[in-house]
Amino acid sequence: MRRAALNYTPKSRPSVTDPRNSWVKRKILGVFWAVVDLLSRPAYAIPLLCNVTGSVWFFLLIGQAGEWLFISFGRE
Repeated sequence: MRRAALNYTPKSRPSVTDPRNSWVKRKILGVFWAVVDLLSRPAYAIPLLCNVTGSVWFFLLIGQAGEWLFISFGRE
C-alpha cells in the first residue's frame, strides 16, 4: 500500500484547478478524486481490502474472547 501510495501521481482534473470554484470546493474535489484514483488502482486497493478485513476479524474475535473470558470465570 505504501509503495502504491508513494508512486501515485494525481490526474489532471479541471474542476480541481478551476479558479471559479471556491477554495473549499476545490479541496473537497481534490480529496474525493485522490481517493477514487487510489482505490481504482489494484496495487493499493487489494492490500487495503486485506488490511481492513483483517481489522474487522480482529475486533470480532477480540469481542468474542472478552465475552468468553467474562463467562468462563463466573463473573456476572
